Amino acid sequence: MAIDGVPNIRFNVAKSLQVMAPACGLQAYKTQICPVLRVLVKDPDRDVRYFAEKSLEALAKTFCSDENDNNNTPVAAAT
Repeated sequence: MAIDGVPNIRFNVAKSLQVMAPACGLQAYKTQICPVLRVLVKDPDRDVRYFAEKSLEALAKTFCSDENDNNNTPVAAAT
């Protein structure tokens, strides 16, 4: 759907990926979601680009925050 001919479909893909990504996890974000959003950021339609950029920004904050939280977790607490 990210390459659908209708811009409204493409920007809804970007919006939906932002909502779904946290439930899919970091690995899916890195390997599947982020690459699609990076394609949509280069879309000829400005609305598609806007929503793709917003999704990337929000998800970067979400997943960078998660990575930092995991790196600061004491080893004893993780076991």
